[in-house]
Amino acid sequence: KHRSSRKNRMANPAVCLKLNPRAPPTDVHYLPCSIDHDGGAPVKDAFGPLVQADHGGGGVAASDGGALKAAFRGRQLRGKRVKLPPGFVGVVAKQQKQPKTDQEAREWITKGRFEELTYWNLETQPTGNDSVHRALEWITVANLIHAPLQQAQIDSAQARSAAEEPHLRRSPRKHKRAAGDG
Repeated sequence: KHRSSRKNRMANPAVCLKLNPRAPPTDVHYLPCSIDHDGGAPVKDAFGPLVQADHGGGGVAASDGGALKAAFRGRQLRGKRVKLPPGFVGVVAKQQKQPKTDQEAREWITKGRFEELTYWNLETQPTGNDSVHRALEWITVANLIHAPLQQAQIDSAQARSAAEEPHLRRSPRKHKRAAGDG
């Protein structure tokens, strides 16, 4: 009986996301703090005017992915806009239907979409070692790792390996039997 109960739970989806093709482009900011609020916020009106190019962070214009600075609740924020990897689109979703039981799927609908986001650090310049950068880079690395190889790529890699490291190749050895081996 326990197995059938588990099987029924597994058969129902945990989440049902309804994609809205008309979802508007949305500004997404990833802040290094916890805010006790779920839902939309007037980011463009309240936070947007405070965002400035941070010329102390390399002098690259903010629109070119350069460093940004702002303040939130009196704390200095340093940020950067980053694009999602090619072929990816982020979505902002809102739960549409609260499930009555754990057997029902949670229904969500997209309210916005984004192809880049702005992430913020508390008082430190953004770097390639930040978790947001590493997570986005991992998507690209994972795609490369799992992509099927073409025969030409395999042949090329083998030829390079043979040319660069001939001392690692072993020639087959003939083993002589010692006297007394049966």
